[in-house]
Amino acid sequence: MKKLLGLIITVTLTNIAACVNVYAIRLELIPQTVSTISSSKETRDIRVLVYFEIPEKIVAENIHLDYARLIFEAEISKEKMGQIEIYPLTVSWKDSGELDWSSTWTKDGGDYSVERAGRPVTIKSDEGEKIIQTDVSYIVKDWLNGKMENYGFIIVPSNLDLAVSDIEYSIYTKNIKLLIHYELE
Repeated sequence: MKKLLGLIITVTLTNIAACVNVYAIRLELIPQTVSTISSSKETRDIRVLVYFEIPEKIVAENIHLDYARLIFEAEISKEKMGQIEIYPLTVSWKDSGELDWSSTWTKDGGDYSVERAGRPVTIKSDEGEKIIQTDVSYIVKDWLNGKMENYGFIIVPSNLDLAVSDIEYSIYTKNIKLLIHYELE
């Protein structure tokens, strides 16, 4: 296992019955850019934006993506359960300088694709601060296949939870990472 520039690469070689070598590779990426934006109307609506640069070698190679997981820490208070949603951003923001709720975006709170969402995460208040792992394979696959530009993710508290409860979310930015597991074809 080698660690280069915040990138952990694990390569395993599997010998299959037909004597074909398959290389399974696990990448652990740290974000190139992380930022937060918050609503001036709803102080509990704080969103985390995170951008991971996908190594060019992965994009150029013919790979089979096994899975991709976004890993971060979060907790809630004032309610028993809450939901956090993950979406791919549809507008470049990482070089925009100072971000805010509305001036960087065409819609307040960020431009993102609801149709290509990652798997939402439910967390419980009695668990305290929790490490979340959520499946974002479809988003990463679209980035790799060129169906969608990689502008990163936005991590969003559930709008429904915010509208009908007093829930408070804490989404921590210090240990966010993207885990990608793939095989060379």
